[in-house]
Amino acid sequence: MKICIGKKTFCVKDCRGISCIRGLMFDGMRGIDGALVRGSSIWMPFVKRELDLFFLDKNLTIIKKEPAVPMTFDMKTWRTYSCRGAKYCLEMKKGVCKTNIGGKISIINGPGRN
Repeated sequence: MKICIGKKTFCVKDCRGISCIRGLMFDGMRGIDGALVRGSSIWMPFVKRELDLFFLDKNLTIIKKEPAVPMTFDMKTWRTYSCRGAKYCLEMKKGVCKTNIGGKISIINGPGRN
């Protein structure tokens, strides 16, 4: 699906249903900038690159932004990223999106949200 953040358009994977559990695990992210996941908690096993996480409220407004690193054998990387009050998490390639808290995400095309 395509989303708009500010004046930039991005192609993201729509992760709903069972695919929200997988998110970007095992994904090389060829042809996409990230994933829109329904939920307020993310973990990073088998994710291949560092991400910026944008936690969104029900109106797709950014309420928290946090960098995330893939899980490795180093126990310091074993964590869950979460945000109380978030309904969605936009997982984006690190550095590709510069927007901050209060920014709004718009869905341009795709099945929308539920």
